[in-house]
Parts: sequence; C-alpha cells; structure tokens
Amino acid sequence: LPWKTDCPAGAALKRLADGRVELVSKETEATAFASVPMIRSGLYEIILQLEEPSPGTGIYLGDDRGQPLQAVGFFRDGLTGLPVVRYDRLDSPMAATSINPDTEPVPYIARRPWLRLVPSCGSLKVWISGDGVHWGQAFSAEPMVGRWSHVGLYSRPGEQARNVRLRLLQIRQLDAHT
Repeated sequence: LPWKTDCPAGAALKRLADGRVELVSKETEATAFASVPMIRSGLYEIILQLEEPSPGTGIYLGDDRGQPLQAVGFFRDGLTGLPVVRYDRLDSPMAATSINPDTEPVPYIARRPWLRLVPSCGSLKVWISGDGVHWGQAFSAEPMVGRWSHVGLYSRPGEQARNVRLRLLQIRQLDAHT
C-alpha cells in the first residue's frame, strides 16, 4: 500500500517482512501519522486487525492531505487498568479514561483487536471483535467531521514508547446501506 507518513523525530513507520506495518514512537513532541488514500469516494466499511496497540495510539480517518478528521484511540481504563477503545480528540491533550460499567458498556479490547468502521450518513459507527467474526458495537455513533479520503494510524506525542501494529486492513465498498 502507498503509505504517506508525517512523523516527527523519534517516530517511524516500519514495514515488516510479512506485510504488517508498525507505527512506533518514543520521546516525540508531536503526533505521528501514517495513512493510505482511498481509490475513490463511496460507501465503505473498514476492517482492521491490530496487535497490542499501546495507549495513546489509534486509527483515524483523514482528509485529502492525510490530516485527521476523526480518531478512534486506545486507552487504559482508569478503573480496571484494562485496555479500551474510545473516540479520541487529537486536537486536545490525551485525557484519562474511566468507564463505569454500571452506566455504559465498556469497550474492552483483546491483545489482537479487530475494528470495523463504517462512516456513512453523516456519522461514524465503530464495532469491535475478538475474532473478526462476532462483532459488537463499541459505542454510540458520532457525527462525522468533514469528508474523509484516507485511513491511517497515529501515535500521540510523549516520552514513553508507543506502537500500533497493523496486521490486516480491508477496505470494502458497500453496495447498499442497511
């Protein structure tokens, strides 16, 4: 795939011999980005399988320049210490995440989480899976911001080492929206 990168000093996109890619960062002062463009506009679902994503990393939908419009990030839940996935606001500092299981479903993720994103009808819907077969909606849909044309990985700035490894990326055009 034709990956486009915007990585500050201390960050890089690594292409692994088996076809996987990994965005790594350590001691960075800015967010690192790596994205691939869509071939044409349309209605798509995006399926990703990741490997052990670090808190402070995630996936995003970007504009024509590859800049983020909408992000789904990985966090450590403050109540349980377990990894979770949530919408992320890349224009603000990383916030602590605590999800109360008594008031909302908790989107815990596995070591190799699967995510399915469907941006359509002015909103982004996100599902998670532990096996790529059985899916559950991760959280409520969020309004889309702008027109997306790239899908990518990001790693927030900071002293600690972070990585997000992409094992599988499928972008499937949907013929009908049901």
